[in-house]
Amino acid sequence: MPSWTKLPYQYSSLTQLCNGPTWGIKSGDIGFYVNIADNEAFLLVHTVLVGRVNTTLIHANKALGVYTSNFNPHKKAIFFRFKGDPLTAMGACDIANNWSRGYRPPGDKDFEEKTEQRVGFSDAPWKGFRLAVAELGSCTFGSGARRRLEKYQGRAQLAPTNVICSEMAILAYQLFVIEEDESKGFIKLDAKHSIPENLAVYLSASPYWDLVGRGG
Repeated sequence: MPSWTKLPYQYSSLTQLCNGPTWGIKSGDIGFYVNIADNEAFLLVHTVLVGRVNTTLIHANKALGVYTSNFNPHKKAIFFRFKGDPLTAMGACDIANNWSRGYRPPGDKDFEEKTEQRVGFSDAPWKGFRLAVAELGSCTFGSGARRRLEKYQGRAQLAPTNVICSEMAILAYQLFVIEEDESKGFIKLDAKHSIPENLAVYLSASPYWDLVGRGG
């Protein structure tokens, strides 16, 4: 389950990115919906990836799998950005977008621009336990993570079968970069065993990623 994490900054002091005509976020930024405690601890609730259009977000959840929605300026969120080649961020968001089952308008149960079923949208009875499985293993990148990447690299759309939200963002960058080089954007975590907390702590500590601001 998600837990309270003390990241090295205060939410109230971060620049708000979600207002104004430019929105302040860019394609490939990794965001986290958060709840904030009185002591400025973060409860990291959900990971999102900013899409090719920077007013859209790519999500993954157990009910819908990977899908796209409009950016919600009222959500409390923090955003991280890769400091290197911006084409890496574009490439990662394009991979994740190719996994999406389509665009879901705000407040609408149906999809527009619906695609074929893709990542994480299946009748598998165990799909609701994906988060529990993620928490059981180590998030350290190792031989198991490497073997899974090699398997995905041989598939159409480079696609896993099911992903949780943080796993989606990690894999999108790993599969685009390929080379295990963090300076080029490779996120060196075991995606299958990384919950939002693991990913946020990693990005916060990395010299290759910047915290660029907050949401609502």
